[in-house]
Amino acid sequence: MDSHTLINSLKEELPPMLSRREAARLGRWSAGTLANKDCAGTGPERVIVSGRTMYPREAFLAWFATQIDPERPKRVAGGTV
Repeated sequence: MDSHTLINSLKEELPPMLSRREAARLGRWSAGTLANKDCAGTGPERVIVSGRTMYPREAFLAWFATQIDPERPKRVAGGTV
C-alpha cells in the first residue's frame, strides 16, 4: 500500500480528533517521543482540550504523510542521508 492510499484509508477510519497516545500508536512512536516532537516544533498541529493534547485528524494526517514519504530525506546525527 502506498502512502497516499494509506492516508486516504486513515481519513475514513480515524475520529475527528486524536489523543497523543492514539497518534503515537499510528506512527509507532511512544507518546513521549511525540511530546518531544511537539516541544521541538517538529510535530503536527495540536490543540489542548480539557488539559489534554489532541491532534485534529486532517492536520495530523498531513504531518504524518511527511513522516512516511519514502522520497523524504532521512535525518541522522550529523546531517541528512
